[in-house]
Amino acid sequence: TAIAIAYSCPDPFAQDLGKYMWWVYVIGVVFLQWVVLACLAFWEPTHSCFAKLLHMDAFAARLSIPRNWKMTWKLIQGARTIFEDIPQAGFQTLFVIYVRKNPFMILSICCAVMGSLMSLKDALSRALVASGFVSAKKPIKSIHVASGWAIHGVVFEREGGTIDGRLLENDKSDVAPDKFDTFWAQTASKHQHESLDLRANEWVVEVEGLNCPEGYLCYELEFTTNLGRTMKFQAGGPDGWRGSAFRFLAQPGNAICNINFAPGNYGRCEGIEEMGVGSN
Repeated sequence: TAIAIAYSCPDPFAQDLGKYMWWVYVIGVVFLQWVVLACLAFWEPTHSCFAKLLHMDAFAARLSIPRNWKMTWKLIQGARTIFEDIPQAGFQTLFVIYVRKNPFMILSICCAVMGSLMSLKDALSRALVASGFVSAKKPIKSIHVASGWAIHGVVFEREGGTIDGRLLENDKSDVAPDKFDTFWAQTASKHQHESLDLRANEWVVEVEGLNCPEGYLCYELEFTTNLGRTMKFQAGGPDGWRGSAFRFLAQPGNAICNINFAPGNYGRCEGIEEMGVGSN
């Protein structure tokens, strides 16, 4: 909009400003953000970086970021602030002072720059994981894992018997939540069933493992609790079923209460859900 307004003015100085703003837009937005950073963000597994690139910041903040992708998150906001917002604000300031002669508009421009700088500060300091506010739910009592050549199921059982999680058939189709108990009993002879039973005042603070390129939930899972206990669940498939590594940590004061796997048959862990320790 600022470019179009500058070009619409007959003033030669406004025309020059419009030209400079156009080149800042082409280089700082189209090339740097929509081409270079978009190529990087496209491969980020949780798609939080790509959502931020599309200015879906509120949605992106609700997604966890793998540790090795946090730099991409920082680069996106850094490019937006340094190569788009600040240069454009400078040219707009010159326009309202020397062309439109309306210095009161500088206040609006300054507010926009301050907002961009605050976003940059938040990007540099944001936690890797997003917090899921599920404090109304009961504490996690046990975590159950079903595995064969890959991990087919991960179920979080709460006190009172309610469950969260995901189970896959051998054909990789999802088992309906109300069929979890039946599936568990029917596959006892086919899959290895293991459980992590949590003690009083114990909760899971970290999960790591290996994805599964064959399309099941994952190949390996290891949980770490606030008491320092660890438990690893590992499938027995061939080495070719071992995928890339992932690792997610709960924010201080939170407990992991569920694992989010990619929908469909991508065999990829995308993040975690959390709840306050006071609720666990």
